[in-house]
Amino acid sequence: MMVETVAVGMMEQLLSEYMKRTTEEALAGKKLSDRKIGILMMDQLRSSLETRISSMEKRIEKIESDVDYLKKSLDSLRDNVINVLVAELKRRTEKE
Repeated sequence: MMVETVAVGMMEQLLSEYMKRTTEEALAGKKLSDRKIGILMMDQLRSSLETRISSMEKRIEKIESDVDYLKKSLDSLRDNVINVLVAELKRRTEKE
């Protein structure tokens, strides 16, 4: 597991440096190979997907929070209804 973590970290650094140099080449007006253009496009797509996934995760967390709130509200409502019904039954049985 440790080796995998280090390998992933090294790959991220290598790719980041490669993207930086490729971007500098493009900004300098140098002609890029099809491979470099493809890699730039994939990196942009990756970045866009990461942003979207992060946004979706936040929405899911919000929905989970809302569902928990609704569950608690329904539990409270159920308890209140039961208490009112029990009180009414006691009142009726005391009258008889």
